[in-house]
Amino acid sequence: MVNLYRDLHVLEHIENHTLSLLHGVPQAWRAHPGGVAVADAPTRFGCRVSVAHTPRRVPDGGGTRERVELSLRCPAGTPAGDTPAVVRVHVGPAAALTAARASQAEAATPGLAVERSGEGGGAVLVFRRQAAWSGARVSVDL
Repeated sequence: MVNLYRDLHVLEHIENHTLSLLHGVPQAWRAHPGGVAVADAPTRFGCRVSVAHTPRRVPDGGGTRERVELSLRCPAGTPAGDTPAVVRVHVGPAAALTAARASQAEAATPGLAVERSGEGGGAVLVFRRQAAWSGARVSVDL
């Protein structure tokens, strides 16, 4: 049971060097005012990952937007080939994520691509390998 619950949040695909985050989290959890988060979870890559997907109020009556925060720390000296080449953060239904917001997020975050997923119309934030992932910390507003 514990491994199944963990795999909802953090799932490694060792063969293609991909780390998928929050891919199995139900939408009801994402809609909770506190959002959903994983803190300092170990991965099979030897790195530790923290990710949070939270709604936040926009000043001046701008409604609610979402923020995704990602931190990935791999031990110093870890060869690049042993770290994730791609980190995918699944952010749920993409209806509220306009093309303009996706473009703004991509422009503000080096190495980020926003993809639309065929599974339920969700959106996925795709981060390509950073130089060493050592202490890589990213915050994306959607």
